[in-house]
Amino acid sequence: MNKGAATSKPVSPYQRQFAEDAPSACAAANRALLGDGYLTEPIANDKLKGRKSYRIDSEHTAVVDMTVTCLANPDGGSSVFANGLRTIYEGS
Repeated sequence: MNKGAATSKPVSPYQRQFAEDAPSACAAANRALLGDGYLTEPIANDKLKGRKSYRIDSEHTAVVDMTVTCLANPDGGSSVFANGLRTIYEGS
């Protein structure tokens, strides 16, 4: 198995399990968000937030807020939970 690969079928579309410990999984999630243009902010050792805004068209702007939480699994590895909220604004 590749290091960092999800270790089992997801329980939900918002959760993935990894062989790495929770801090390593959160660091990887942070890099993934940064690589996709998000500004990230650590909230705690096991949680981070990311925000990205972009122009949809000449009259609409979208802002995506992501929250990622990384928790240690009792049997080793970690679970990463992610959710997002997209808000669309009208006007300049």
